[in-house]
Amino acid sequence: MPIREISRRTGLSRNTIRKYLQADIVEPNFRTPTRPSKLDPFTEKLSGWLLTEQRKSRKERRTAKQMHADLVQLGFDGSYERVAAFVRAPALQAHWRPPTPQQSSLVAPAHKSPCLPEIHPVR
Repeated sequence: MPIREISRRTGLSRNTIRKYLQADIVEPNFRTPTRPSKLDPFTEKLSGWLLTEQRKSRKERRTAKQMHADLVQLGFDGSYERVAAFVRAPALQAHWRPPTPQQSSLVAPAHKSPCLPEIHPVR
């Protein structure tokens, strides 16, 4: 699997992933602290909007930009990118399926890490 894809899925930089792959290090020695997001107070509202929009036809749905504008009217002072990432996240998760036994054998055991999730190709 390409380093860029591992980076996209794990949220770590490509250089960090490359460093761990070259050093055969199993576990990174740092943890990223969890931080509250400006979007946290609005996640339930946004999730509800996404559920109602999901039932509409494609042309009747609001865009992420329109949802961001509505959140700003409700007092949200965060960026559009935060809202767009939240809107995209369920779409990415909907395409994920558990790996088949054949796909499981594609993961190199030398690079398994509890911090880095195993990545399997989706067919």
